[in-house]
Amino acid sequence: LARLTNVEGVNRKGKQFFEMNTNMTDNVNVVAVQDTKIFASANYTYNVFDNEKEIAHLMMPAPINSMCLAPLTDRSSGLRTLLGCADRVIRVVHEDKVLETVPVDGATQCLSLYHIRDRDAEKDTRARGSPTLDVVYGTDNGSLGMLMMPRNMAIAGGDVVADPENSEKEVVDEGKKEAAVLDLDFSPPTDDPGGQKSAIRRGWSIDAGMGKRKAAVNSMTSFDITADGTPDIIVGRNDGTLEVFGFDMGEECPKNQFETNIGESIRAIECGEVSNAGFNEII
Repeated sequence: LARLTNVEGVNRKGKQFFEMNTNMTDNVNVVAVQDTKIFASANYTYNVFDNEKEIAHLMMPAPINSMCLAPLTDRSSGLRTLLGCADRVIRVVHEDKVLETVPVDGATQCLSLYHIRDRDAEKDTRARGSPTLDVVYGTDNGSLGMLMMPRNMAIAGGDVVADPENSEKEVVDEGKKEAAVLDLDFSPPTDDPGGQKSAIRRGWSIDAGMGKRKAAVNSMTSFDITADGTPDIIVGRNDGTLEVFGFDMGEECPKNQFETNIGESIRAIECGEVSNAGFNEII
């Protein structure tokens, strides 16, 4: 957990077993842990620590609202960090390098990995050797969307390329093949006038509504709460609205399956068996 500029560890009995001062100028807003590494973001700064030693530092041009770790094929070198910033850009970072910038239609408030959809247990090509890692995001204007990162994305000479074992053409062709089936938008998510190709592709998107502004998305997660075999997307909004989006048969874009308002701003969401064994609940 993060407290001011410190990162602390607490065991199941509530006793502190770890404390580290990050020496960051601002309070730590988001923290994540992977093996011996600690990833921390403050208002404009992003730091990575390994065994309590700083190994990377970045200054962002806009406040960092959210952070998500994206493990790719290689566990040792394939970890990427996605930073959702207030300037309507999602930045893909590896240590102290910004690999890609992805413009979106609002300031990203939350980022979350989406579990592979198992539409057909016998023919689930995405779950078995899936070429992409799916990330869902929510913005301050209430919109939702998905980005798809190639699992074999690597770094060569500071540029983002496909893994040497798989040509870039194979990655693009696989994406086009998938787009033909799911009718997804695989245009490069970049405003670069030079038309530079991006390794990241866009999936579905849900705007804020037909002229009706929805509250900001504070938190979201994916979980098969409807027990239909496909992970749903659970969304918590600033006005207390809780929504469950699911994939109907044959649909490539999730539809609203359930909605309610709890009367309080929703700050975080998790799902699982809490009060009743064998019965999934939203916390």
